[in-house]
Amino acid sequence: KAVIDFIILNKPTLRDKDLFKKINDYFIESDMYKNLTEKDEKIIRILPIDLVDHFSLDSWSWKDTESIFALEIFCETERIWMKFCFGRIGNKHPRKDELQKKKTEFFETMKSFSSLKSGLCKRSKSTSSYPAVATLPIMNINDKSVRECEDYFEAFKMKFEAFENKSLDKWADEIRAKMLIK
Repeated sequence: KAVIDFIILNKPTLRDKDLFKKINDYFIESDMYKNLTEKDEKIIRILPIDLVDHFSLDSWSWKDTESIFALEIFCETERIWMKFCFGRIGNKHPRKDELQKKKTEFFETMKSFSSLKSGLCKRSKSTSSYPAVATLPIMNINDKSVRECEDYFEAFKMKFEAFENKSLDKWADEIRAKMLIK
C-alpha cells in the first residue's frame, strides 16, 4: 500500500498551479495573443490579437472581456487542450436576440472550418450557454517528447508552437477569410 500511495502521490501531472500560472503569464505577456481573462485561476481564454475586435460584441460572456468567443485552454492531469468556445449572452442583455442571431451565425460558419474537423463537437448547439465548436489537444503527458522534457512549461511552449502551425494558424486564416466581422 505504501508503494502504491507513493506512486500515486508522485505521479507527474499537468494540473499544477505553477504550470498554469506560467502558461497564463505567457499569454499575458504575448504580443501575438490577448489573454481575455487574466485573473481566472482555472481557464485561460485567449484570442489572436488581430481577431479580438472581431469578436468584441459586449455579450457579457466572461467577466473583464467584451468577447463573444474565446479559445479556452484547460490544464488537466494528463493533457492540456483547447476548446473553441462561444460565451453565453446575459439573460437581461438589451440586445440578447440580436447577439444570439450573430452567435448562431458565427457558430454555424465555424462548424464548417476544415481546421476544426478533427475535433468538432457534433452535439453542441449555438443556443447553449457556452457551446463548443471543437476541442483539440495541445499536449499529453504520455507523449515521449513531453516526458523527456525536464520542464513542463518548456514542453508546453514547444507543443503550443506545433499546435499553432498545425491547427491554430489555419483556424485564424479561416476566420479572416470567411467571418470577418464588420
